[in-house]
Amino acid sequence: ENWALTLGIRWARDEKQAAEQRGGYFENDLNDPQNGFYGSSNPAFEGVCQGFFAVASCADAGLTQIAVMQMFMGNAVFAPTYNVDNPIIPTCALDDADCATPLRLQGLPISWADAGQKSKKSWSKVTWRANMDWTPNENTLFYFGATTGYRAGGYSLGLLDTQTDFFDEDGNPIAGQTGTSVSYDEEEVLAFEIGYKGSLFDDRLQLFSSLYLYDYTGYQDEVNEFQPETGTDRNVVVNVDDARNIGWEIEGLWLATDNWTIGGNYSYTATEYRSDLFVVEDDDPARPEALFQDVDPITGITSNATVVNLKGNDLKRIPRNKATVYSWYDWPFSAGVVTLSGSFSYTGSFYDSGIKRSVDKVPDRYRLDMSLTWRDNQDRWYVRGFVDNLTDEGRARGVGAGNAGDNWAQTATYLYPRFYGIDITYRWTGT
Repeated sequence: ENWALTLGIRWARDEKQAAEQRGGYFENDLNDPQNGFYGSSNPAFEGVCQGFFAVASCADAGLTQIAVMQMFMGNAVFAPTYNVDNPIIPTCALDDADCATPLRLQGLPISWADAGQKSKKSWSKVTWRANMDWTPNENTLFYFGATTGYRAGGYSLGLLDTQTDFFDEDGNPIAGQTGTSVSYDEEEVLAFEIGYKGSLFDDRLQLFSSLYLYDYTGYQDEVNEFQPETGTDRNVVVNVDDARNIGWEIEGLWLATDNWTIGGNYSYTATEYRSDLFVVEDDDPARPEALFQDVDPITGITSNATVVNLKGNDLKRIPRNKATVYSWYDWPFSAGVVTLSGSFSYTGSFYDSGIKRSVDKVPDRYRLDMSLTWRDNQDRWYVRGFVDNLTDEGRARGVGAGNAGDNWAQTATYLYPRFYGIDITYRWTGT
């Protein structure tokens, strides 16, 4: 009568299909000798300058490759008598937003589009659950459970460089041919939990508490993954071989008086990448990639990338400490009930990236909400005045670190500021 055993089994199968169509636009700097277009385009432009402007080289006419390109695109005209140092004049003013032939300030405009091959994959898994309950009396429950879980794999869609390439016999990507979207495998978890639920002091106090362990295999995480074959990185979802989440939770609800209720909860969570996960760190202002280069001794590939192993670090965006305290007080009178309520929540600091750096650390934060409510005895009228974020805390709930492309700009997403209002509800049928 005091023990109960629950056993369960589940089979699931997920099938996903994916195909991507990509497009983009950029302007290629033809004046950069390191540019892939420079070597092939330079002789052509020099021939144009010699034939059209009767000069030995474009430089003799004060022209760069981009300047010659502008004229042939109709974006500018050649006028050396107007300005010897700058012999082209734009056909439109630089601030003319409606210009059909705008001056290309960066280089040769290139647009592209491609479509990846369609792909279809399926994942299936048998999972199980076993739970033992012990109820020594009608007000107390102790339990222990073991459960397996499964999350299907998928595709890294809408992220940078996440279509596979076709390769020739030498292992080089074939230009203009794109394969299927990059996929990732399923995630599995083995979870253990031991807990207590009880009613104390003549049912005036409810108390719940549990200890748990989540052991992940193939933990799904989105990262900037290092590609040793090319010395570059790409943003994809990957499977981490081993990850772990251990925690403790406690929650209570106390009827202090017949009209006053107090509740709260607290959780502590410790997480860890327990296997190797190599990611690219390109947003560290203390180590700009442009100033540091690494050469792979085996492949000879030169890379500016700083590769970091996340093994041993906390899983990203999971705070160690979280807590909430809430309370409400009822004043019953002849016209209904007035309730004053409030809640105070605290979220501890955490890292927005798997890399433990000060630029990725989201500071701890708290928030206080208050409300005053009246409802009539027939439960038809409901009027509430509220103030969220009463102390107007401007705390960040997420941060981002930029790289050299945006001048190392740091960004943050903040709690919304103090917000207040009134809700009025009328129900056509009451109690």
